[in-house]
Amino acid sequence: MKSGTSSTDQDEKLHPIFSKTKPAPIPSFKTDPYPIPLQNPAHPTTQKEAKTSVNQEIYHQIDQLKQLEDQHAESYNDSLSASTIDKLRARLVYQSRKRGIVEIELLLSTFIETQRWLKDWDLKQLTQYSRLLMLPDWDLYYYLVKKQDPPSESEFFKSDLLDQLRIHTSNSNKTVRIMPSLES
Repeated sequence: MKSGTSSTDQDEKLHPIFSKTKPAPIPSFKTDPYPIPLQNPAHPTTQKEAKTSVNQEIYHQIDQLKQLEDQHAESYNDSLSASTIDKLRARLVYQSRKRGIVEIELLLSTFIETQRWLKDWDLKQLTQYSRLLMLPDWDLYYYLVKKQDPPSESEFFKSDLLDQLRIHTSNSNKTVRIMPSLES
C-alpha cells in the first residue's frame, strides 16, 4: 500500500458501493450489467434500428426458403416417402424441445404433444411450422405471449398456426404443464 492512502480510499476506488462517506448510488438500467430485453433502452433487442435490420434479414431468408419450397411443391409431394415425412416430424419434435429458452421449449413441446396436430399435419403445414421454428427465440416468445406482433410482410402475420400457438400459450384452463416424454 502506498503511503498516504488508506484502505477506505482504495476500496472506494474499486467500487462506489464501498464508500463509507458517500451514499451508495441507486441502481438503474444504465448501470445494470445484465440488462433484460425490452426493459432497458440500451439493450440491443430494444433498439429499433438494430432489431429491424436483423429481423428483416431473418424474414428475408425465411421468405426465400418459402419461395423455393413453393416452386418445388409438386416434386416434394411426389418424391417424399412416408419415412422421410416421419423423419421431418421427428426433427420438428426435437427442434421444439431443444430451443435454448426453457419457456419456449415448454410451450412448443406441449403444443405439439397435447394437440397431436403434428401427426395430422400435411407437408405444407409441417414446412410452415419448420419455418416458424427458424425465428429467433425471443421474437417467437414475444409473438406467442402477444407482447409483439410479427411484421405485416411476414407469413406469420395473420397465420392460423400462430393463432393456435397463442391460444395454447394463453392456457385458459390454467393447467400445469410439464415437458412431455419422448416415448409416445
